[in-house]
Amino acid sequence: MRTTRKSPIVGLIQLLAVVALVWFGVAEGWPWLKERLDRSSGAPASARSGGESEALNEAGRCLDRAEAASASLAGVLRSFRSPPYDQAAWSAASLDLAGQLGEADSACLCGHPACREAAAAVGTLREELSMADGMVRGEGGGNLAVLRERSDEQLDRARALLR
Repeated sequence: MRTTRKSPIVGLIQLLAVVALVWFGVAEGWPWLKERLDRSSGAPASARSGGESEALNEAGRCLDRAEAASASLAGVLRSFRSPPYDQAAWSAASLDLAGQLGEADSACLCGHPACREAAAAVGTLREELSMADGMVRGEGGGNLAVLRERSDEQLDRARALLR
C-alpha cells in the first residue's frame, strides 16, 4: 500500500489560510459584532457616532478601504494577466484580497449614502475576484473590464457623495 505525502507548500498555504481567518475574525469580526449589537440597542446612529462629522469620517474610512481593495485587486490582476498561472501564488493573493474586501465590507456598514455606494463597489470587486479566480483555475471567464468599469463608477459616485 502506497501512501501519498502532502507537499510542504500545501501545508504552509493551509496554515496561512487558518492564520488569516483567525486574524480576520478577531480584527474585523469583533468590531462588526459590537456595531451590530449597538445598532440593535435602538440608539440613533448620530447619538452613537457623534453626529454628522463622525458619519462623514466613517464614510471616508469606508471609501478608503474600498479604494485600497480596488487598487490591490487591479495590481494582482496585472500580475496574473497571462498564463501559465502559479496556483499557489494565486491562492495566497486571492486570500489576501478576500481579507481586504472583508475589511472594506466591515468599514462600509455605516448608513451614509457614500457607504452604501462604496459597499456596492465592494460587491462588484468581489464579483471581479470571483471571475478572475475562475479564469486562473481554468473554469471559465468573462469580461473583467466591464466589472472594473462598474466598480470604478461606483467608487466615483461614493467619492462625490462625500463632497
